[in-house]
Amino acid sequence: GKELFMAQGCIGCHGMEGKGMQMMGAANLTDAIWRFTPGTEESVKYTISHGVNSGTKETLNAEMPSFQQQLSETDIKKLAVYVHKLGGGQ
Repeated sequence: GKELFMAQGCIGCHGMEGKGMQMMGAANLTDAIWRFTPGTEESVKYTISHGVNSGTKETLNAEMPSFQQQLSETDIKKLAVYVHKLGGGQ
């Protein structure tokens, strides 16, 4: 998951360590504060797949593109596990 996080551009908004960039409104992924459905891998997977406020009814109210077209289901799962662990998930 970490390799995908680095390679897929996640670091552009969330930073190398996942701490987010407040000026951009990018979430800190390491603070265990869950903006949407609290603390689940499924929530993270959903956000990676659908993005946030990307113009479809499945999105949530914030800014983040959907990665559903760029990433396989397996890669989305790997990223979700990595991001979940960044926030303290087991």
